Amino acid sequence: DARALLNTLVVLQRSDGAWGFSFHIKGDGFYNQGYVRAGVVAWALYAMARYNQVFRDGRYRRSMRRAGAWLASHQDPNSGLIRGGQGRWGHQNRFEPNYLAQWVSTEHNVDAYFALRLAKRVDPDGGWLSAGLLANAIHDSLWISEQGRFARGMSPKGLDRVTSLDAAGSWSALFAIATGRVERAKQALTWIDQKLRFTTSTGPRWRPSDQVKRAVWFVEASVALALAHRRLGQPSQSTAVSRSLSSWACQAGLPLSYSDSWQRDYPKSPAVAPMAWWVFWLVEERSARPWLWRRQL
Repeated sequence: DARALLNTLVVLQRSDGAWGFSFHIKGDGFYNQGYVRAGVVAWALYAMARYNQVFRDGRYRRSMRRAGAWLASHQDPNSGLIRGGQGRWGHQNRFEPNYLAQWVSTEHNVDAYFALRLAKRVDPDGGWLSAGLLANAIHDSLWISEQGRFARGMSPKGLDRVTSLDAAGSWSALFAIATGRVERAKQALTWIDQKLRFTTSTGPRWRPSDQVKRAVWFVEASVALALAHRRLGQPSQSTAVSRSLSSWACQAGLPLSYSDSWQRDYPKSPAVAPMAWWVFWLVEERSARPWLWRRQL
């Protein structure tokens, strides 16, 4: 159940408040503790805050605050955005534990925005970074106005202008809707349809980014498109995404796979993330009201 999962996260939390990127639940029990990304920390924080909100149970408050402190410690003082994290796999797949990211990811910052917003709501005295100021920083620094979409991120060299499905149009569309920038959400969805969408016999699919030239479907990031179109009052587009996902589930089985191909970094492996996003979609579709990353009234 939810408490058992969160208890595991408490045990795995690092002394600095972060979490490693992944761990094995079977086999050798390997925990990739040195590879930390801000998006992972944000999602763990969001899960704990959501538990607090639903069950009125603040038992994870200390872990939440430690996670919030880690996010704050990785905030770029100039842009106000949260940097990517630490650790990387470098030359010849050698791990570099002392690497500190100087870049920021749009996806990570969207994750952090929703996590910090909910954390503040359930724990007003937690000393959280301002979600509102972070939202402003995302809109001000990462929106590419001439193209009508968000950048993949930013580094000291400038914007990362790669068109990435999650950053340019699915995660970021949900973020734009939640922050009252509906026109930006519509523009972003139009952009990724123009740049990343391709059609198969079972419906539309979307490539991970414009750097991937093959027809590879990034399943996880595509599910959020159904949510975004639904919230924008675009049922035909939402239904098209949903039908493609249902068809793929019937064809490939469950849990949903990360992609539909063995593209590097996008394996055709069953994974928690696309399956979780599909559950998010099914819950919203059946309840007829948003609950994940919704606009705050």
